[in-house]
Amino acid sequence: MSCAARDGYSRAAFFRGENLAGGSWHSRGWIQQESTFWRRSLWDRAGGKIDISYRLAADFELWARFYRQAELYGVSTPLGGFRAHGDQRSAQQFEAYSKEAKEVLHQYGGTPLPSF
Repeated sequence: MSCAARDGYSRAAFFRGENLAGGSWHSRGWIQQESTFWRRSLWDRAGGKIDISYRLAADFELWARFYRQAELYGVSTPLGGFRAHGDQRSAQQFEAYSKEAKEVLHQYGGTPLPSF
C-alpha cells in the first residue's frame, strides 16, 4: 500500500478542478471526506446542510460552499483511511460522480482545466 503526499489545497485550485476524482495532469486528488474537520461557524455560514439533490457528489458540493466562505487548509499527516473495493458507489458510478462534480464546479463559477 502506498500513500501519495498532497501539497495541500486552495480555493483557486479547487475551482480549477484540481480536486476532481480521476486525476489528470493537473489533479491533486480529491478531498478525502473521512479526514476532514471544520468549525461549526463555517458549517453554519455555508448553509448548515448537505444538499442531497446531489446523489453522488454531495460532499464535493459542500467543499464548494466551504471554499466560498473560507480558505481551507490541508495537513501532511494522514488522519484517516479509505479502502477501495469494487462494490462501492464511487467505483461503480465513477463517470456519473465525475459528471456531477463538474456540474457543481460550473454552478459555483469554477472552470475545470482540460484533461490531457
